[in-house]
Amino acid sequence: MPEENLPEKAKSQANPEMLDDSDDTAEVLESLPPEAQRIMRSLSIQGSFPVFSPVQKKITEEHITQVLNLADKDSQRKLDEIKSTETTKRLAIGAVLILVISVLIYSGITKETLLSQQIIGVVMGALGGAGVVTVFRKTP
Repeated sequence: MPEENLPEKAKSQANPEMLDDSDDTAEVLESLPPEAQRIMRSLSIQGSFPVFSPVQKKITEEHITQVLNLADKDSQRKLDEIKSTETTKRLAIGAVLILVISVLIYSGITKETLLSQQIIGVVMGALGGAGVVTVFRKTP
């Protein structure tokens, strides 16, 4: 890339002899009004050093370790909650299945077809409703 197409900062980095001397910078700063001198000095200081808030300066490795430990405990709590929710769902589904199977067995033993037809209708309706809920839940 030709040097005339480079920005000033890149040109000065490309050619070390083009770097401004501190004397030249001091002369330019002295020729500015006092308010502009103050602004330019603060800008040059901010550009040279990273700016930290007082709170950031007080943070130690112990604080970071505590934050990570708390985040880990929170993640573990959420995982335990999800596990207990899944266990409850599975127990409820199991209880319903046991109830339905026992009613179907009872209706088979007593030869009562009306009860088994009603149970099959309710089960099919529940499965259809669960399918509709699943479809709508997955749709954004």
